Formats: sequence, structure tokens, C-alpha cells
Amino acid sequence: MTTRKTVYIFIFTLLALSIAACKSEQETDDTAVAVSVALTQTAVVPTAATAVAPTVAPAIISVEPTEPTKPTEETAVPTEAAESPAEELGFITGRAHLMAPPTPSLTIYAVNIATGEWVSVDTAEADGEAAYTLELPSGSYHVFASYGLGYSSDNKGLTPVVVNAGQTTTDITLSPPSPSDCGPMFGIPASPDGAYAEIPGPSEECSSSSAAPAPAETEATRIQFAPGDDSAQIFGDILPHGVDHYLISAAAGQEMTVNVDVFEDNPITLAIAGADGTILNQYDTDTTTWTGILPSTQEYYIDILSRYDQTSIDYALVVMIRTVEETNSSYQPPSPSICQIIQETANEAVPATFTLESSAPFIDPSSGESGLGCSLTTTGNGVDFSSPNDVITSLVHAFIGWEEQAAYQADGPTGSATGMTRDMGLLLINAEWEAAPEVQCPSDQPISACSINPEQKLYTIHIQVAQK
Repeated sequence: MTTRKTVYIFIFTLLALSIAACKSEQETDDTAVAVSVALTQTAVVPTAATAVAPTVAPAIISVEPTEPTKPTEETAVPTEAAESPAEELGFITGRAHLMAPPTPSLTIYAVNIATGEWVSVDTAEADGEAAYTLELPSGSYHVFASYGLGYSSDNKGLTPVVVNAGQTTTDITLSPPSPSDCGPMFGIPASPDGAYAEIPGPSEECSSSSAAPAPAETEATRIQFAPGDDSAQIFGDILPHGVDHYLISAAAGQEMTVNVDVFEDNPITLAIAGADGTILNQYDTDTTTWTGILPSTQEYYIDILSRYDQTSIDYALVVMIRTVEETNSSYQPPSPSICQIIQETANEAVPATFTLESSAPFIDPSSGESGLGCSLTTTGNGVDFSSPNDVITSLVHAFIGWEEQAAYQADGPTGSATGMTRDMGLLLINAEWEAAPEVQCPSDQPISACSINPEQKLYTIHIQVAQK
């Protein structure tokens, strides 16, 4: 009897130990699967200690579909992954550049349009374009940079950049806006960290009244050179207050000369612009000739405008294009930092804000040498500026270290000009005004005899800087 009881106790003990061992092994397997699933949901690769065969994991996911994404004490998700999971962030990559190399060190900003939250990254100075990468939460952003750069797909305003979680938005190129009669084609917001102020775009009033040339190709007469020629001459006649449009293809770095001859002393004006909106020569009552280095390879529009209201005007248009090697080109733009210093100095010297183009056609009016330089432009009226000569005087006094040269000085009732040198640099200043369109002045009398209110004197101030 005692022997049988002893056997029963021994068998019962074995069964209990076996059940306990099975239960411990099942709990270990469940815990490993839960750890593997939780780590997978937070984009962390499971370690060898927590890896589980693929045939087991689906069973856990199907039994508790809402639990694996919630880290628990048992899942032991790493702290860094829990605080900043990779799937919450996206990326913007692209390049940034000025009108001409090199590209200085830049601060690239991305500002969330809805919340105002922002991130930034600094780039190093580059000989060409500067590459950048922004890491940021999903959302819609405006992307812009120092030196007035921004991302715009239509050259009319900043274009939103959409960022999705876990994805990269590529090829977001930041560049300066094209210039226009009303200033830059679009504005740049103030930097969110206070590094620089807002750069405004053109006002609606100016944009609606601007006469910048941008005709459709179907409305323009294409200019083509005969084989072996580098110029063409076209004879035409223009109706009173009419505009004749011409179109020509040219390459970056070529020198183009445009000249309009009239057979009588009639008012005719000239405007030249690239198909991308770049203004080479604005409408000006005194301009019938232009020479400069073309900034890019594209189509260029040449507009001839009649300001005569009596009869049509006969004219001869001559266009010449030569490569830089065939010219005596020697001027190059100064560094972007120097151009920016010139801009800041000019903004403080006169009550106006100058827009900056880092690379624009430049010609030395004294020697005839040509090339590229940085160009600054602002506009106003007689309320803002008392006279062209006063504007010139204020700017000359502001540019400390530059020496004024008599060979570049000119003065007249509607404009003044001068030139200054420093080392190998040449700085040209021109200030002029014209009467508003509604003013009717006798053509047989000097402009000084015409009664014009200050508000009707439309000023344009132009500063150019280049160096050899």
C-alpha cells in the first residue's frame, strides 16, 4: 500500500513538472513574438535575440490587431525610436544658386504654411550650385534662403512644397527671382530667425500698369541671320502709339547689340527681355541702342514702341550678335558679398529699396569695354527724390573708399550720371526721371518749360558694379 502511494506521488510530480515546463516555453515564445512585432512597427530591425520565424508572427498580429503599435513595458521599445519614429519625418532635397557662381554660404529655410513652424540648414560656399537636404515633419512648406532666393515654379510667387511622411521631395531649386519694371518678380519672406528682413515683390498697382515686353511668339517677327553673317537689318514702319515685336534666339555669353534708327526726329523707344522674364532694357524715352552680354541661352524679345500720336514712323532695326571671344569683354561681377554691401549702402543712402541682380550685362561707357556686373535698381517719384543730381550726390557720399571720376559724369534736366573707381572695380550710377503718361508736354519746348507735379516725375535709379 505504501509502495503504490509512493508511485502515485512520483507520477503526479512528473506530470506537474512537465506542464510547468510547457507553460514557461509558450510564454517565452509569446514574449519574443510581441517584441518582434512592436519593434517592426517602430521601424527598428529586430535583434537576433528577439527575431521570430515568419510563420509565427502573423498569428500574433491577427489575434491582437490593435495592440502591436502601442509600446508596452513588455515590448521594451528603444526610447529614441518611440520619441522620433522615422515614419513621421520626410525630406526635401535640392540645390540653390545665385545668378552667377560662386554660391556663398546660405541658410535654407522651410516654413510650414499652416503652422508657421520652421526648420533650416546651412550650406557651404560652392563654386557652382549648393546642394541641401531638409528633414522635417509632413506638411506644406515655403522654401527660401538668404540672398533673396526662393522656390517658384512660375516666377510669380513662392510655390508650396508638399512633404509626406517617410518620403523625399527632390529637385527643389532655389534661385533669385527675375527682375521686372516693378522690381523682383516675387518677394521673399523675412527669415524666421530674424537674420534678414522681408524682400517685397512688385506691388499690384505697378504690376497692373507695367509695360514689360512679353509678347507671344505668334505675335513676333523672328529675326534670322543669313549664313555666315552675324547681323541682320530690318526696315519697318510703326503706327502711332503702336508696338512692333521681334524675336531672336541667342546663347549665354554672347554679346548682342540692338540699334533702332528713325528717318525723322520722332519719339521711339526700345525694350529687350528674355523669354524667362529677365529685363535687359526697359522702355526709355532716350534709349534706341543697347549692347550687353546675354545672361542665358533662350529666346529674346525686342520691342519697338512709338510714342508719336500723329502718323506712322519709318525705322531701321539692326541686330548684331557676336561671341565673347570676338569682343573686348573684360568685366566680371564682383563677389556676391560685395554686391550685397553695395545694396545695403544704397538702401541707407536714399529713401528707397534697391533690388539686386547678381549678374547682368555691363558696359563701360568711357572705354566701350563690356562684360558682366551686378545691377541694382529702384524706382520712385518726385516726392521721394528732389532731383537726379541730389540722388547722385547722396550715393557718392555713401560709397566710402570709391573715387568719383570726371570722365563718367553727365547732367541734364531729367537725369544725372557718374562713375566711381576702387582698385579694379568700376561703379556706375544713373538717376533719371520721365513724365507720367498723363502729362502732355509740348514737343517743341524743353521739358523744363512743362508744368509737372512731383508725383508725375517717375524716377528710375540704376547702380552697376563690375571689376576686371
